Amino acid sequence: MGLKGSWWLGVTLGFSSTLGLSVAPGCGRASAPAPQPAAAPATQHGSAAAPAAPKDTSPHRAQLVTVARDVNVEVLDWGGSGAPVVFLSGLGDVAHVFDDFAPALTDRFHVYGITRRGFGASSQPPTGYDIATRGEDLRRALDALHLDRVSLVGHSIAGDELTWFAGAYPARVERLVYLDAAFDHSHLIPLKSLPWPFPGPVPPPFWPIVDGCGHPDYAKVQAPGLAVYAIMPSIESFFPPEAWAAADAAAQAKMRMTLEALQPMFASRVDFAKTPHGRTLDVPQATHYLFITNREVVLRHTRAFLSEGQTVR
Repeated sequence: MGLKGSWWLGVTLGFSSTLGLSVAPGCGRASAPAPQPAAAPATQHGSAAAPAAPKDTSPHRAQLVTVARDVNVEVLDWGGSGAPVVFLSGLGDVAHVFDDFAPALTDRFHVYGITRRGFGASSQPPTGYDIATRGEDLRRALDALHLDRVSLVGHSIAGDELTWFAGAYPARVERLVYLDAAFDHSHLIPLKSLPWPFPGPVPPPFWPIVDGCGHPDYAKVQAPGLAVYAIMPSIESFFPPEAWAAADAAAQAKMRMTLEALQPMFASRVDFAKTPHGRTLDVPQATHYLFITNREVVLRHTRAFLSEGQTVR
């Protein structure tokens, strides 16, 4: 399986891969059985101006819906029977990153994916990357799809959108699944002072989105939540072995410096097991893209959590 929804992940996994790294076991209440370590798959590397078109093999219908003046976002509809589940991708990714994961839930749910503004086939306006605007984009997309109440599954920085939306519109949220996503991503801001450690230029929406993160207010979240975290034995193990080996000493030093600077963010992970209706799952020997590299265990727990209280159709 490839990370076909990540247009700027090149030989390393790209910077979006650093957004939710956990480098040591946390205080979760459950621990998934450790699978064999898997190297994160490689993808084609597209430029910021012209993203590489992903190879589209998953069964779905794509459409553009208007969320603001001159702003459309792409929605993938994988179909299915049951309550609606909406996937939101991480920073630098598009909804296609879930092409090999989301369709596995269509036997029980009607499954959608949304690509936020600034990426892929969605509009790329110069403004509107703060968390409130991104949250309103989500609301308007759901309105256009006539979805009054949904479960949301978000990867990496999409956790901010889950938290904001659940706090602003609690009646519209059934359940939340954070895929290596329940962090305070404002800790990314200091990285602006460090050298960009990866091949290629900084994608244009990257820093505006980081600057617009704010501090997630998990206290406002009323819906049951599942936080799934990738647990890796070291900083270096975060990167695919072949990518780390291919980097020269200077590049490795920059990569290590970046990840070490993110320790405050890694430490900000939220233990949903301490919330009234939540739980936390640690997945050993995982990558940040644990829904791909550790697909079966993540899929099993996601399905079970979303299915609670649902009737099979």
